[in-house]
Amino acid sequence: MVRLTMKQSIVIYQDEGVGEFSLQCLLHYFEEHDVTLANAPAVMDDNIFHGKDVFVMPGGADLPYCKKLNGKGNHNIRAFVENGGTYLGICAGAYYGCRAIEFHKGRSDEILGERELAFTDAVAYGSLPEIAPPYDDTLKTAAITQLLLSDGRTIHAYYHGGCAFRMGKDSSKVLLRYAMLDGQPPAVITRNVGHGRVVLSGVHLETSDSDIAQHPAPSAPKEQQRQDLFKAAQWQLQDANNVLREYLEV
Repeated sequence: MVRLTMKQSIVIYQDEGVGEFSLQCLLHYFEEHDVTLANAPAVMDDNIFHGKDVFVMPGGADLPYCKKLNGKGNHNIRAFVENGGTYLGICAGAYYGCRAIEFHKGRSDEILGERELAFTDAVAYGSLPEIAPPYDDTLKTAAITQLLLSDGRTIHAYYHGGCAFRMGKDSSKVLLRYAMLDGQPPAVITRNVGHGRVVLSGVHLETSDSDIAQHPAPSAPKEQQRQDLFKAAQWQLQDANNVLREYLEV
């Protein structure tokens, strides 16, 4: 694939459910492009998509996305993609773009159900205890994980509560797999939808080691966790950043 070299027009969702750290990583990642932040009313207005190339649904929590965007909002997101745009779903945004979600199935905090966008027939399931403890929004449940590309190369990426994908019967393709998990399940998938396409990532390919170094850590235990993550990430996440640029070539 060709690296993304031209300035793109990016819309990043910013409303209830969006994780602040995920948003800051995305703003850093796309700092050389034209970025617009859009809340739920802007998405439902539809004008926010005119002339834009990529719509990004960040990590965070997907139930608030459903609450605010089901109906008109999701209709406009899908129309944007079908008319040639790209949907990038990161972590919660990847769960949100699938046919169904299985989050912490069997636990007291489980979130199960169909999703309206349904860009892919895949089911997103997580979090993944083989990589990190069950997600609880603290750094102790974050990790650096190894991913396998289709050509056999491996890269590392930041993981925090994200999903793997149980593939369906449509034309979705696997871009990256979790290298260290049994069966190497899909970590990043893509599918053409109308004239556009969707990229769904269970890991944070946009997050750099410098982002982790600046992760808010107000208490001593969190500070140590942040330092440990930073040491694990040093010099390892640039390849993930570059791979995402390749996937976003439009």
